[in-house]
Order: sequence, then C-alpha cells, then structure tokens
Amino acid sequence: MTKIHALHGFLGLPTDWQMFNLPNLHAYSLRRPSLAPAADGLWGWAKRFNRLTQPRHDDILMGYSLGGRLALHALLDNPNQWRAGIIISAHPGLTSKEEKIRRVQADKAWADRFGNDPWQDVIRDWNCQAVFGGKSFPVKRSEHQFLRKNLQDQLRFFSTGHQDDLSEALKDLPLPILWISGQLDIKFLAKAHELAFSHPLSRVESIAHAGHRAPWEQSILFLKIIQSFIQEVLSCP
Repeated sequence: MTKIHALHGFLGLPTDWQMFNLPNLHAYSLRRPSLAPAADGLWGWAKRFNRLTQPRHDDILMGYSLGGRLALHALLDNPNQWRAGIIISAHPGLTSKEEKIRRVQADKAWADRFGNDPWQDVIRDWNCQAVFGGKSFPVKRSEHQFLRKNLQDQLRFFSTGHQDDLSEALKDLPLPILWISGQLDIKFLAKAHELAFSHPLSRVESIAHAGHRAPWEQSILFLKIIQSFIQEVLSCP
C-alpha cells in the first residue's frame, strides 16, 4: 500500500495531520535527532531524510510550509525514490541576494526571540505576521511540546535566505507535483502560479476562503483536492 510521508511546518507537530484521517500516513517530527536541523542545511537534511525513510517507489511525500520546502529538497535529491509530491504553502526560493540577506537577518531575530522571550509573547507576535492573515493555528501550541533550541535551529539552518531558488530545478522533476496555496495567501499563490512543471499530472491548486494555513482552515476542500490527486497518480502506470 502507498504510504504518505508528511512533514509539518515551523511550530508544527506530527499530530497536525491526524484530523485528515489519511490512510497509511507517516508523519515525522523535526525533534527527532536524525531529522533535527543541523549545519548541513536543507540539502544535507534531504539526504538524511531519504536515507532514513527509504521509501518505496509508490510512496508520496507531502509537506506544509517549512515542511514543504524540506520535501522539495528531498524530492530533488532523489526523485526516483518517490511517486509524487504534495507541496502546501511553500516557497520555491528567493531570487535576489538582497532578499536572502534580509530573510536570514529576520529569521535570526526570530531565533533569538524563540530562545529568550516569554513563550506566549513570541507565539502571539509570530501569529500576527501578515502571512497568516491575523489567524492563529487552530490547535494551541504549548511550550512543553517543543525544544526551544530546536526551533532556533530550524530558523537558522532552514531559513529561506539559505535556500536555493528551486524554480528551474522543479521544471525537470520527472514526477507529478501537486502545489497547493490558499486563495487568500496572495504572495504564495502568485509565486506558485509562476512555476512550470514537466509532468502532465503536475498542477497548482488554490483553496477558496483559505490563507497560509489552508489545510486546517478549509480541511474538507484540502482533503478532496489531495485525494483526487493521489487517485490520479496511482491510476497511471
């Protein structure tokens, strides 16, 4: 049976995926020592993940936000290991050196805050970022669920400022990609529509009345979209 390997976003947990009741889903935690962020960065993490999971060719990789960026690197690192990818609310990569420098600086500032500030203060301010449209994650995040050092390392080592622009590499991926953005997530949706894919089953889908946290804001629509895609992928020889 096809497995779905799922990667959560920043401040995410493997349990975030439970509400969708997807059969044979395997969710991973970035707190796991073998998957923790480290100085080997995004590409090094991708190699570690592919060695750890050793997926069968029929397996599908799904990731949200930061998890989506990590999934992209794993798919590009060894596309022959995967049947398809589902990328949700993720950024393919910044294009200018200036943007990357600013992003690294911003993520370093957040890392400092996650290391030093009172938990409720930094969570409140994180959720107030424009990308989330003023909406908190529907499940409360408590400090005891996380290691602050691990969160800091995610921000430092996995910053979008350290990421290559993967747009060109995505064109050559020989497997189907479903790229999902919320209709209200204007910046990420626009970026998604700039992407080009070579596989005939690859496509961009937007979820109506949803922002950056689209799967949890419109769970029924999200589930319908990914189930349709998975069915298409598995029905092709």
